[in-house]
Amino acid sequence: MYCYVPHISTFTVSGGFTIGGALAPPTYAVRNTIQISDDVSIIKGSHQIGFGGSLEQYKGGSGGATYSQASFTFNGVATGSGLADFLLGDLGTFTQGNQRAAFNRKYIPGLYVRDTWKATRRLRVNLGLRWEPSLAEAQLNGAVYDFNLNAYQQGIRTTQYTNAPRG
Repeated sequence: MYCYVPHISTFTVSGGFTIGGALAPPTYAVRNTIQISDDVSIIKGSHQIGFGGSLEQYKGGSGGATYSQASFTFNGVATGSGLADFLLGDLGTFTQGNQRAAFNRKYIPGLYVRDTWKATRRLRVNLGLRWEPSLAEAQLNGAVYDFNLNAYQQGIRTTQYTNAPRG
């Protein structure tokens, strides 16, 4: 039997014993962020007007084999005794998760404008506006789904995964 994490399994015998246990397999995570930004400031009379923007690109990759070990349970489904099932090789349940890998990218744009106004010798007023939309992260290997509210409301389902919910 193939196991994603070789030589690490859990055997549970109901009313008997457990061999193995929680698994903490090696995982990896790589993160890179690149950002470019610029600002300009202009003084006009009693106003100091500034504007600028930035563009950030986040790239990451992660993966691991959490919950990928083989888990065998002998629960007495064949003989009524977990230990008897174990000795006879009558397996009750077998569970195993998949390894996972995610490769994602996200762009984070931002623009701003501000005005610092010297209203009097003792009073300065700062006003500003910033636009920084929260854009969705792109999963480059299709590992994670994307939810679309408009598609959900229209009852649209993906053709790639036939059992996926609408949206």
